[in-house]
Amino acid sequence: MLFINIFIYQCLKISEVSADSLVWVSIRIGPVHTSMYITKNLLKMLMLCYSESLQNEDKAKMVINCLMSIAGIYGEQVILVQYLPHISDVVSLCKRSKMTTSLESGLIGCVTLLKYLMSYFTKSTLNEISQDTLCKGIIHPMLRILSSQKVIFPSGATSRSSFATKLFETIYFFGLKQGHLISKTIQRLFLVFDKLRHFDPNNMTDTNPRSQTIELNNSDSGDSPSTISADKPNVKTKAMEELCKVLTPQLAYHSYTLFVKYYGELFMQRTLINWNYIKELCITYKEERVYSGYANIDYNDSTINFEEQLGTHLTLKGNKIHLQDEEIEVAEDAKTIVESSRHLRGNWLAYWEHEIGRNSRDTCFNFKQIKLQTFSGHQSTVKSLSVLDNENSFISSSRDKTVKLWSLRNQGDGNGVSQCQYTYFRHRKSVLSVAYLEKFRMVASCDSSIHVWDPWCGGRLLSSMNSIPVNILKCLPTPHPNILAASTHPTLHSIDPRNGKSVAELKISVNATGLIRSIAVPTNAHWVAVGQSSGYLTVIDLRTGQALANWKAHEGEVLQLLAVDSNTIVSSSLDQSLSVWNVSNGNLIYNMRGSPEPVHCLGLHRNELISGTTANRIGIHTGFTSEASFSSTKIRADTFKGVLTTMSVLSLNQLLLLGADSGNITLLC
Repeated sequence: MLFINIFIYQCLKISEVSADSLVWVSIRIGPVHTSMYITKNLLKMLMLCYSESLQNEDKAKMVINCLMSIAGIYGEQVILVQYLPHISDVVSLCKRSKMTTSLESGLIGCVTLLKYLMSYFTKSTLNEISQDTLCKGIIHPMLRILSSQKVIFPSGATSRSSFATKLFETIYFFGLKQGHLISKTIQRLFLVFDKLRHFDPNNMTDTNPRSQTIELNNSDSGDSPSTISADKPNVKTKAMEELCKVLTPQLAYHSYTLFVKYYGELFMQRTLINWNYIKELCITYKEERVYSGYANIDYNDSTINFEEQLGTHLTLKGNKIHLQDEEIEVAEDAKTIVESSRHLRGNWLAYWEHEIGRNSRDTCFNFKQIKLQTFSGHQSTVKSLSVLDNENSFISSSRDKTVKLWSLRNQGDGNGVSQCQYTYFRHRKSVLSVAYLEKFRMVASCDSSIHVWDPWCGGRLLSSMNSIPVNILKCLPTPHPNILAASTHPTLHSIDPRNGKSVAELKISVNATGLIRSIAVPTNAHWVAVGQSSGYLTVIDLRTGQALANWKAHEGEVLQLLAVDSNTIVSSSLDQSLSVWNVSNGNLIYNMRGSPEPVHCLGLHRNELISGTTANRIGIHTGFTSEASFSSTKIRADTFKGVLTTMSVLSLNQLLLLGADSGNITLLC
């Protein structure tokens, strides 16, 4: 027994740590990936919580707490756009299909989640969604499923009773928020007892000739609760057996008493169509209690042992539902989502809704010119951007001799201006290039000399190559540790960031002319491509140091290079050309169509090329073949101010980070 208790304790601890970790990750990966990969799967997990046993409240509560924490981070729209539609979809599926074990578990999980959501809605939001979304779309269909003679719960009356308990509680909490506005829903709630009003449990027949016309549905009823034909006697018989065990006088008495405590007897009498019948059930239950030896009905009778508590006011033992006698009042300080700058609104909300609504097969970059964030702090032209792999933060360098560290978390409605998290100010000249060393979690930046510093505490670790001027640097992909730095000679140096020493010197060519303007390295780091101001391209094998190819690629200066894969590079030039090359032999594959202006910014999104020009045009090539299509968009002046100087593609979130000559950085989608 001790071993079992320890095992259960450890499992609970693992669950708690996992839940906290999911919330921690959700804060950092942003709303889109949180909705696509965390909340979407948490909602699926909630459907499994009751698949093995109805006694899994702890599991469900852990999942629901995660969902509520995420809603607290990104706002009420997460509930309205993702949670409620999921509940509605599950309910609709239960109406259209045969009730399976998974659907049964999902239905109970959804009504449990809905009960928790009631305390998070503001009154204004509930007023907007109460009728169409909640009542007609979710609660009323749930009541029809509960009372349907065409639905059999795989786990029998026990699961149906659990579903009834949670649904009654949900409607009660709904009433605490909405008051008399949900009188129709309360009316429907108590109409479920009419299913057994003229039913004879001894011979399982309905003695009322009008019973076939007594339904809970009206103009908004929708389709039938199940595809199972009601003509099958065994289906209807089993369903009625379950209803006899669930819709008991005891349930009617406790439910009615619960609502009377808040609404009053007069309101209930005016609201309920079958008020007389409900009162008859209450009297029947009182008489049963007296006959069984309990002269006075005490909700907290010590002789009643509750095996499971399912809510604040209702408890379940077996198939019986009990009411806890405690003071009922409208809690004005109930749980609500505290307003936060990270709540989705404005442009951020539009971007989020678009992304989570996209087909999973649609991976194309869709540039909509929606401004999400402005980052202000540099006093001069932004020269370089480096985005961390998790796209949670980025680093920028500028002519104002500073390097700044920024957070990429969503803030405001798209018109907000964010300040940097840290500024490195130990450079003496314009900072030409910056890169993040993933292996060592350090930043490398150059202003003709290379500085390697710690972004977490801000301390400079070393400053190297003070005697050799460097105009551009590139970090090798993980797990390679070195930095590639281009000097003005021109020579390419491989530098160990741990000591700042050059471990290899790579000659571009014997008669190299012009400065090195750009460097490109593939993900396997087998070679490096170098573009020069003279228009030449050189490819060097990093394993041997030998030049693989060297050719005259452009008539003008090479502005940008991009490694597409291990055998292909793309180059742009001042001569307004955009070309695709074979690395092994230097042959031209084809010239890409592009804007009439020189392309000085290149980025990669899956198999698409994203380009930026000096005239503030964003171009998208759908591939790297001659059949690929091309589209170009001029950035609006109200969206992006200044001249585009540098660009970084956030491929995971399908965003663009654009640096301007004004010193501002803008995040667009």
